Amino acid sequence: EKLDFAEIVRGALVAEAIDTLAARGVITADEARLADPDGIAWLLGTETGKRVVTAAKRVKALDRGIKLRREISFAWAGAVGEHAQSAGDLQTVRGVIDLLIAESARNRAEIIDYKTDSAWTWQGNLEAYRRQMELYLRAASEILGYHVERATLVFLAAREVVEVAG
Repeated sequence: EKLDFAEIVRGALVAEAIDTLAARGVITADEARLADPDGIAWLLGTETGKRVVTAAKRVKALDRGIKLRREISFAWAGAVGEHAQSAGDLQTVRGVIDLLIAESARNRAEIIDYKTDSAWTWQGNLEAYRRQMELYLRAASEILGYHVERATLVFLAAREVVEVAG
């Protein structure tokens, strides 16, 4: 969450960037050891990673038309489930959006959610994660006031990307 995606566009720089963050005290030595430089390097090579890098470069160039936000906590009340009919049926959904790319002038946004499941267990959790992202998409769309077009689940250990349409 602390890496500067505008600067780290090649996998070879990931481990070096993690070491630099630890040396500067931005992350702890334990956090640096837990980081997955190979997974991050893989992500940067995906279409999702390329969208993140492009957004980060635009932000760094002071493009006011784009926002890149990390670790956004939210609470949203909405109708959840197929039987929700009235305002009395509203449920509160709380969560943390790992990464949001928002282009308010174009009324579009994307959620990116990192998952750390093992390469052997991620598929067993996929449907629950899809439902989670469907709720996040609804919540973010209402909070932002415009449509959030997709949520992208990034399974770092499994090296898989799954998109959930909004």
